[in-house]
Amino acid sequence: MTLDIVSTTHNNTPEEDEQFKAPAVPHDLFAGKRMPTLKTGRLLKGELSITVKIPEDLYSDLTLRDERGRTTVKTLHDRALAHRKLLNFLNNYRWALNEDNVLEISDDKTINPLTDLPRVRRAITALEIEVSDEIDRLYRWSHKLKYGSDYQFVIDSPTQ
Repeated sequence: MTLDIVSTTHNNTPEEDEQFKAPAVPHDLFAGKRMPTLKTGRLLKGELSITVKIPEDLYSDLTLRDERGRTTVKTLHDRALAHRKLLNFLNNYRWALNEDNVLEISDDKTINPLTDLPRVRRAITALEIEVSDEIDRLYRWSHKLKYGSDYQFVIDSPTQ
């Protein structure tokens, strides 16, 4: 018996690749630069809190409003797309981490860069989960603005 494994990681169209292309992450993780930051919101006991620097243009896309300062269905959709780009950025950030730069993002400066690197990478994964939850929240909010109610589905029993 053979298993056919289908990889879905690189099935994006060129347009999607360009749309969600994340800014590059330098080796020093933007050390010494004043930039907007993203901080872990939910912490599990024993896990690390981290602060990730994000580029200014990505930050402005994440907090987008229309020209009158309002939140519209379009701005919510655009913000959700920016959060998808942020997921790619965080993934690049995780793999840019090494023993030399891990202290740049950890709020706990007493960690050991050699042994705590996996904990910092787990913290980035936790941050990615928070961003995914925010994407869902933005889509629900957009649906509520557009249709006046939250979207939901109900599993109904089949009729006989």
